[in-house]
Amino acid sequence: MLSEYTPDDVRDLLARTRKVLEVKPTIVRLKPPITVIGDLHGDLGTLGAAIRLAEDEGTTPVILGDFIDRAPDNQNVETAISVMELAASNRAVVLRGNHENFLHFNLGPYLELAPDLLVKYEDDTDLLKHFGETFLELPLMALTDSILMSHAGIPPLPFKDIDPKDPEMAIPFTWADPESHPHHKWYTFSQADIAKFMSDTDRKVFIRGHTAPLNRIVVYDNVLTLQTTKVFADAGAGGINLAIIRDEIASVDQLELFDHDGRWRATSPVHA
Repeated sequence: MLSEYTPDDVRDLLARTRKVLEVKPTIVRLKPPITVIGDLHGDLGTLGAAIRLAEDEGTTPVILGDFIDRAPDNQNVETAISVMELAASNRAVVLRGNHENFLHFNLGPYLELAPDLLVKYEDDTDLLKHFGETFLELPLMALTDSILMSHAGIPPLPFKDIDPKDPEMAIPFTWADPESHPHHKWYTFSQADIAKFMSDTDRKVFIRGHTAPLNRIVVYDNVLTLQTTKVFADAGAGGINLAIIRDEIASVDQLELFDHDGRWRATSPVHA
């Protein structure tokens, strides 16, 4: 059980996770079927429900980052451990969000993993560093032939020039918003940026998280934001959403979108 994890158990898990992640590319290339899971923010119950659905449907789960902090039931540490178990066992592709990028950027009051670790493991104060070093091994992007997935934004450079260890390089992937909805007011991408990227790479759809008020909303015709947490269930379009992609697609409307209300129910994206 997660509650029985000792500090040594956590360190061992994180070491195993780093060993798996170190041999993975910065850009993970996948084939459908996949299930795309948005920001979880410590929602352990929804994580379990999403993984069960993905595995029942015979799909590869892709977690878009920001799986820590803002935990609704004080399960921040347990959620972080669970996601690392998924990554270490190759049961899910886990991408890096801005909250997992905390060793590069001072997130101040947004980083809740630190105090939660101290509450749970008060005699072991170096676990946060171990988590942070492991999180920096998480890939920044996942691709199928028709779909781009990242936590927040699109690559600013050709794929071959992306250095995941460069703190500035991570910003477009982990902190960006659509220019039409600059919620975080740091880094944005425009409709023209998306159009050029899609044309240059022959992708059709971009699925992201990060911007809670855009949950389930499509902007620029082909950019969908997902939040898979009850923390933001009433924000924007509302709900706890994920997407299943059974084959390559040509438009957002070919996604199978689901909302969780005790069980997963089919829903539809909302076009801005």
